[in-house]
Amino acid sequence: MVRLIPQAILCLLDRHDPERENVTWDGAGFSGNCRHCGLDVRREKHKVWRRD
Repeated sequence: MVRLIPQAILCLLDRHDPERENVTWDGAGFSGNCRHCGLDVRREKHKVWRRD
């Protein structure tokens, strides 16, 4: 898949990419840290991660 928009811009638009190996289930959903900006993120739906 070719990424046309750099991830730094996507982070500013609240579209994050989590560190997959550190994602955990907390009883209400999946949460982790964005690999690019370091913010706490939560999975909203399949492949959609938003700031927590």
